[in-house]
This record gives sequence, structure tokens and C-alpha cells, in this order.
Amino acid sequence: MKNNILLLFLTWSLSSSMVFGQKMPIENGKLGGILPIGENGKAIIQVVEPVSGSNKSALFQRARRWFVQSYGSANKVLQLNDSLTGELSGRATFVINPTMIGVPVKTQIDHLITVEIKDGRYRATVTDFFMTAKTIVGPIESIKGTSKGFLIKVYTMIDEESLALLKSLKTAMSTEKSDF
Repeated sequence: MKNNILLLFLTWSLSSSMVFGQKMPIENGKLGGILPIGENGKAIIQVVEPVSGSNKSALFQRARRWFVQSYGSANKVLQLNDSLTGELSGRATFVINPTMIGVPVKTQIDHLITVEIKDGRYRATVTDFFMTAKTIVGPIESIKGTSKGFLIKVYTMIDEESLALLKSLKTAMSTEKSDF
């Protein structure tokens, strides 16, 4: 019995070492077939949304309010806050819990979020994803030392979290502040 367990462990170790350390391929312009890759080679999720009947100033205030509601404090997150150019940009973090061999792995994803505003529209970009999970640390485009299956789960969760952020921003940008 002990020999079977040892043999199973050695087989798993050897087979997993063949996939560990391999860089995730870009398929159809997407990292792992999931996250779009920009011209600079980094994963990027970007939307351009029209907001009819709203000027740049009103949209800027809505975006700033969204940063406060989403991250607790705009001042903690924002590195660029320019109402003249209509740009808001900051570094933030979300936590995901992908599983590895059935065990959830707490994974911190740092990212850059930028909102560029003009009259009647805005562009929001989430990029510069940096992963921290126990001994796995680095930009998501060059993570090594883990399995392809784990990275696919990470990329999928990053995509879902980023799209949820952008959806909440869209709601905030189309909602006028009440007088009360």
C-alpha cells in the first residue's frame, strides 16, 4: 500500500513538473484563451460606454463617487485625479480563491484601473494585474511554478471580477445623484 502511494506521488510529481514552469500561451489574442492582451503584451479589459445627456463634469463626479463606494476611499486608491482632463486612475486589489487540488488558495490580485471621461462617454480600463498567492508572485502574464489548470482558474476569476467592477461602474455612471 505504501509503495502504491509513493508510486502515485512520484507519478504526479513528474507529470506536474512537466506543466509547472511553462508560460501560459496566448490563444486568439487572449492569455490562456481568456484575458485579452493589449499591444504592450499585458492583459487588459477595457470598455467604452456612452452616457447620453451627461457632461464631463457630472460623469467625473459619478466616477469619483464610484471609487469611494467601491474601494472605501478614493484617496487610498487614486493616483491620478484630474477633473480638467477627465482622468481618474489608481491601483487597487481584489481577492479571489481559485482551487488547487481541491483546496482554495487565497490569491491577491493587484491591478490598475483607469477611467477617462469626455462629454457623453467614458473609457474604463483594468490592467497591470499582479498576482500574490503563497509562493506564486508576479505579473499574471509571466507566472511560472504552477499548473495550467490553476492559471486558467485564476484568469477566469480575474476576468469575472474585472467585468463585475466595470458593470458596477457603468451603473454608477448612468445614475444621477439625487438631491437628498
